[in-house]
Amino acid sequence: MQLPRFIMFGHLRWLPAAHSALPIRWSATAAARLPWPPARRASAIRPPVSPLAIFILLSALILNDPVAAATFTVGSTRVEVEVRNSVMLPIPDARARGWVSGTTLVLEAWAAGYQTAHIELAAPSHPGAIVHHEFVLADTPKRLSARDLTDHPLQSVHFEKGQEGYPASQYGITALIPKKSWPRPSAANVEVMDLAWSIPLKSSCTIESEGEFHRVRLTLPRRALDLTGTDLIVYFNTEKSYLQGEILRWLKALEKVEKVISPPLGSAMELARFLFGALPRPQVEATGQVPETLRQLYSRADRFAELHRD
Repeated sequence: MQLPRFIMFGHLRWLPAAHSALPIRWSATAAARLPWPPARRASAIRPPVSPLAIFILLSALILNDPVAAATFTVGSTRVEVEVRNSVMLPIPDARARGWVSGTTLVLEAWAAGYQTAHIELAAPSHPGAIVHHEFVLADTPKRLSARDLTDHPLQSVHFEKGQEGYPASQYGITALIPKKSWPRPSAANVEVMDLAWSIPLKSSCTIESEGEFHRVRLTLPRRALDLTGTDLIVYFNTEKSYLQGEILRWLKALEKVEKVISPPLGSAMELARFLFGALPRPQVEATGQVPETLRQLYSRADRFAELHRD
């Protein structure tokens, strides 16, 4: 019986081999934390180079390699795998495995927020063979739409799904919205939610002016793509007037999120902050159904106003 092999990669110890998933750790940023020696002024006499400096330099060269491959064994075959996204960036926390089925070597790779990919190759017939493969994982498919807080579709908003300029650990959404449709552009006035739960998903937001449009660049955690439905909605606070029924719909959505003790994504307080800046307080309080998280924000605002009253 063949004993399982242990694989050392960087500072990680990996368990092998066939039928086990191996985490792929990319360490392109690790070199930034290395204790580089201070710069020295030029001198006519070159000081001796310490062994520690040589070790640090060699470690930095190795850790800065962005295309390092995970290596594991399947039977007697050594397998090297790289996993990248659509713009060829290494995917952090990607996983891979392999197994032999008859005369076929099957390799599989996956990561949160990406589609699983696999390939079938002819299994090498000679022991000690090396197989190298590069996976390019596609994004988990999503339908994007834009709405205001009355749930009215914003047909003038255009989306770009390309992931250029976004890290592989985040899913990027680029939205172009006419300036006249969004009078107060700010990160607080836009949110990304799924259709079913209305849980806020936004990680970051940057806004740039581009002619008659605002270019809004939003990021979500990749795992959000696996934990939500097919549709993602980008909500813009366009400062429209609201009917009381529309206010109640948002308050009920917030109450539903409050009941989730440990939400896998977003939180009730994040949704409350978005609604705090979007919904008129008098209309919210007139419903008599103010959720607890929103009530806390109103209380903080009152205390702040009291402390700064002339």
